[in-house]
Amino acid sequence: MKAKFARAWWLLLGLVAAAPAFSAPLDVIVILSNDSAPYTELADGIAAGLGQAGGHVRVLPLSAATQLEGANSDVVVAVGLKAVNTAAAMDVHAPVLAALIPKASFDKIARVQKGKSEPSAFSAVYLDQPIARQLDLIRSVMPTKKRIGVIVGADSQSLLEPLQIEARLRGLELNAVRINSEAELFPALENVLSQSDVLLSLPDSLVSSPHTIQSVLFTAYRYRVPVIGFSPAYVRAGALAAVHSTPVQIAQQVTDILRRSTPSSVVLPPPQYPDYFQVDVNQRVAHSLEIDVGTSDAIAAKLKARAKP
Repeated sequence: MKAKFARAWWLLLGLVAAAPAFSAPLDVIVILSNDSAPYTELADGIAAGLGQAGGHVRVLPLSAATQLEGANSDVVVAVGLKAVNTAAAMDVHAPVLAALIPKASFDKIARVQKGKSEPSAFSAVYLDQPIARQLDLIRSVMPTKKRIGVIVGADSQSLLEPLQIEARLRGLELNAVRINSEAELFPALENVLSQSDVLLSLPDSLVSSPHTIQSVLFTAYRYRVPVIGFSPAYVRAGALAAVHSTPVQIAQQVTDILRRSTPSSVVLPPPQYPDYFQVDVNQRVAHSLEIDVGTSDAIAAKLKARAKP
């Protein structure tokens, strides 16, 4: 009997030792650039996700940013460009994770931040999609189209080399034109459209500003060249399709990252593109251009399958 009890005791000790340790809940501050729906949806998603693990989430407006200095928090999540700029400029002792910010914008801030903090203390989940995923969207929707047109402004300059590399890997021909002013946009656009099967639109304040998008779409339609956008609004305006991540999906990824940390060991991963995404399609435009694109869900499933190692 004693021998059986001893074996059971040592077995119990072994199970306890092998069981994963429960991580202590994090104290997180989420600071918002403003109270618009995308930012508040992301904050609500983080609060819900971490709340399930016992975490404590405080959501602050930008006007309360002074509370970041000296705040007794484990992580600061800065949502949107203004919030990221503010957190980067302040004496914040906690690691800062940026969200809902384009890669190009984050890279500019990170260059200034370099040397002020450890790389693992300043990171991001980008708003925009990886170039490979955008080109795979084109191949999924229009497998016979090979000539990809793109206009590059100052904001998207850093994307040109990855575009060239990823296009070459997929056997695609890239027709890229750089512009330095809005006056150059439409001459460059007509040049690109005359030599392209598809126009890939990148997030760029010069190329895709709110007052140029409609003219770009109209010009592309006149050339019968479909446009691949980068947001649901772009698709509603007349782009054929776009792959994008919702605030809720970004919140899920932020939550995934934070739930891997404990208060005593918060090490942020390198800046990363969204893991979760969806596809929007403008079926009216597809019908008008006589393109059989299939459903949004079917296209998204193809992209996810291609992303698997």
